[in-house]
Amino acid sequence: MSVASSLADVLVQIDPRIDLRAMLLQQSGRGAYLLVSIEPQPLTARGTVRDALRTLARLVARCNRGVRVDTSVHDPARILRIAGTTNHKPDADPCTPSWILRPWTPSVRSPWGAIERLAAPSRPTFRVVPGGRSSATPSERRPLRELFAARGWIYAERPDGICDVRCPQAELHSDGREAAILYPPREPGGRGWVRCLHAHCDSLTLTDVYRSLGGRDDVGRR
Repeated sequence: MSVASSLADVLVQIDPRIDLRAMLLQQSGRGAYLLVSIEPQPLTARGTVRDALRTLARLVARCNRGVRVDTSVHDPARILRIAGTTNHKPDADPCTPSWILRPWTPSVRSPWGAIERLAAPSRPTFRVVPGGRSSATPSERRPLRELFAARGWIYAERPDGICDVRCPQAELHSDGREAAILYPPREPGGRGWVRCLHAHCDSLTLTDVYRSLGGRDDVGRR
């Protein structure tokens, strides 16, 4: 519990808007974990929650306190352990059921702005000038990539120009994973194309991608 309480204090130090009353400490049968109540958000906000968890995981790792941040709990399909139940995982203590160590105040929530601030260091940064246009020459420009960058949906870019991106239809994925791949154009001035391996995206077209990104599908070549 002391580690989870320390983590709660760290969150408050990161952003004073995160209220201790919005945090619940719970014994899981294998240790204690911390839950933070936030303002309700649409499913499309999962990426921000994921980035906030990634930032928090790095901060906690530096402390070397033996605590781990689960960066996958941004998935709303995850089922949390219910207080009063017993944890039957192999490394759990069967004599220690899950129970509340410190309750939260249901009416108090951490503001969404605090979560966005925590997420900021984990978002990729790209130099995109106003209007989503870069300073590259027309033959070098990649408008589709610029649109992904402007939305903060590029996770990483490889030396060959292939980008790991957030799928424009990530909210339809049933497994909580959001990643897709943006391939560079095959010829100068082309668009490139997006590939997502989720079943919901079998029929994903570039027109769908542009619509999700708020851009115009007006380039005729890949």
